[in-house]
Amino acid sequence: MSSLEDRKAEMEVSKMSEKTKTALASIDATERKRAAAGYAVIGGAMAYGEGSLGDGVFGKISFAAKWFCIWFAMIAPVLLFWRVAL
Repeated sequence: MSSLEDRKAEMEVSKMSEKTKTALASIDATERKRAAAGYAVIGGAMAYGEGSLGDGVFGKISFAAKWFCIWFAMIAPVLLFWRVAL
């Protein structure tokens, strides 16, 4: 082969490797974004859990909302039965 053909083959390989590098970088970026989103979800859930069990305003609101839901679930069927049956 002549040196021109060698250079042409090297250029094709370098172009292919650039495309490969670009594709791999895109895949890595996508994987990093997905992992970051997962960490954000877990961090938010952990912060919510810590906040709802604390003694602050959010903890008190969460405690009151929990008891409201429990009492509503116990009282609503009785009231509905009285309304329909009587």
